[in-house]
Amino acid sequence: MVFVFPRSLADRRARLLAVFALPTLAMMLIVSFLSRAHPNWSAPTYVSATILVAAFLLERGRSVVLAASLAIHIAAALFLIGGRQAAAAMGVELPAKLDLLHRVRGWDRLGHTVGDMLLQRPGVTLMTWSREDLSALIYYVHPHPFDAVIWNPGGGARNQFEMDTDMSRYVGRDFLFVSQSEIEPWDAARFTAVSPPVHIVIPIGGGLARRYFVYDLAGFKGYR
Repeated sequence: MVFVFPRSLADRRARLLAVFALPTLAMMLIVSFLSRAHPNWSAPTYVSATILVAAFLLERGRSVVLAASLAIHIAAALFLIGGRQAAAAMGVELPAKLDLLHRVRGWDRLGHTVGDMLLQRPGVTLMTWSREDLSALIYYVHPHPFDAVIWNPGGGARNQFEMDTDMSRYVGRDFLFVSQSEIEPWDAARFTAVSPPVHIVIPIGGGLARRYFVYDLAGFKGYR
């Protein structure tokens, strides 16, 4: 819009909105070409860009286009929020590929289950090997386990959790280990005792489920 209609930024207010939108968008475009960029990283762009685009359309008498866009986005939001429940009320289960929120379902139930297990094990530290699992558990487990750590025997720092976790400080400690797969023998050997796993299965619809193995790990010996 800015490059095709440069005069759209003639208004001082439009330039102010563009200042908040375009630098972030440009930065995310550069990142997407150089590495991996997630869609939510450019979300701040839409705060001011939405106002800027709406003003651009109204100024050019395109109120019908703006109204159509609003209707489409409201319908899409309603489908995302209530589509699954509406389909279930009619006796239809949506396939997972049509449930755009399936990736965010089930975390609250997992957090509640793991939270109850932690309450029964005072002094035990929560640990997982997955950045996604760890961030979700820290949010959904109550009280929030801000001291949770990530399992990273291979070293390196691919995310913030791996940067912050120093397992050398946890030698001799006990953990509640939440994993999407069974613990490997060479990992189990780094503890003095490993309990049989507790299986957690959380259906999330469309034939999908979150499946976890939860272990009590006693007496961490260190990575080496």
